Amino acid sequence: MLPLVYLVVELSFSNELIHTLGDHSPDDVLTGFEFWGRAISGCGLGLLIHRLIGPRLPAKGAIFVTSIAAGIVVMWNVQKTLIDYLIDVAEPADKRAALALVWVAPTVGDGLLRTMAGQSVTLAKPEGVNKHIVVSLFPAAALHAKQRDEQLAQWVSGVGNFGAPGGILLGATAELEDRAYRALIVAPLVVGLSLSFALLNLSVALSFLIGLYRPRWRPFAATAMVALLIAVSLSPRNLMLHAEAYESNLRAALWAEKPLLALIVEWSARASTQWSPASELVHRHLLLGYSFKPVL
Repeated sequence: MLPLVYLVVELSFSNELIHTLGDHSPDDVLTGFEFWGRAISGCGLGLLIHRLIGPRLPAKGAIFVTSIAAGIVVMWNVQKTLIDYLIDVAEPADKRAALALVWVAPTVGDGLLRTMAGQSVTLAKPEGVNKHIVVSLFPAAALHAKQRDEQLAQWVSGVGNFGAPGGILLGATAELEDRAYRALIVAPLVVGLSLSFALLNLSVALSFLIGLYRPRWRPFAATAMVALLIAVSLSPRNLMLHAEAYESNLRAALWAEKPLLALIVEWSARASTQWSPASELVHRHLLLGYSFKPVL
């Protein structure tokens, strides 16, 4: 039962996060939403910890509380350490690029953004939740575009004439660049982790149900469910990932320069595309549109 309750909360949060990121600058909302992302994902990790050690120990209530607390502490510190590290080791040029990309990201939702070679960034004009997914993940996906300075200057010139090929977003401070790079990283990371822990706990719930009817299958059911859910999550076509611009202009350099970020971006884009209808139904009908107001 608890994994299902968690699943409802996690899917609902994922839906709210993607919609909010699609309507606002990531830098405006992520500081507050990071709290919810870390806390909810920490609860998901705690449930998995309890699933592994709880049945073998006495004092069930105390073990459950300890597992949840440990999951939140671990997830909180892992995310913070990872994000701080990625910001600290980032090149100044990457941070300047992040500021430009966060600025132009909303225009991707119009379906008109093109590369210097004339390739559309999306397969078609994104609508509904697909628009929110593309807008929120585009900055990270385009971080290492070919001929980056010239490409960013072209994109920036279309939304505000304060960039130039020799210096994107002239006059930007180091603090603004750090905040933009943080937003670029946190958006796919929070979305990706949210869906990952939702699917892991869904696999636990499904394997439990299978075990009720086929006890012999229980040892293998969880692993099989995880593999199945991952395969299902990676199967849909995404308007950004399958566009010619990403395939030929953005993908190779991103994997070469930032393989971890590339993995997170592609997982987040595909999984959120696959599970967005379920997330929206859960958010609207089970949590009644709860807003997950940012906690600052």
